[in-house]
Amino acid sequence: MEPLYASSCRGQPDPAYCMPLVKCAIFGPTQILGLTIICALLNHFVFNSAHLGSIYGHKYTVLTHEEQRRLSVLHVGIVMKVLAFILLAVPAYRIGFESATWLDPGWLPGLELFDMASRNNGQSTLYIIWAPWHGVTESS
Repeated sequence: MEPLYASSCRGQPDPAYCMPLVKCAIFGPTQILGLTIICALLNHFVFNSAHLGSIYGHKYTVLTHEEQRRLSVLHVGIVMKVLAFILLAVPAYRIGFESATWLDPGWLPGLELFDMASRNNGQSTLYIIWAPWHGVTESS
């Protein structure tokens, strides 16, 4: 896929800036689908009524069905936010304090720091963190 990414950045003044944004745009729909499936699985198998009832006891059982569902979704949101924070904090730390780049290797073979940050946090979060370090302003 690297030649495909590189061809998208042809003619750009800084291909190292263009490449992560192209990768992020290509995998955007896949990211949304993957996150939706993970949330559904967490909601259905991990934070279901039986598990939450055993954790909270009588306080959970007296809640209405809508309130129980809201509590389940709240727990899924907490898990996803913690996961997103971890997967964004590690690359941000390495780039900010260890002089790494977004294209340096991540934890797994074939996984770059950019992949860790963008696959879980979306395009806007990556742009907000990455753009100021590369001299990009809102008017550019």
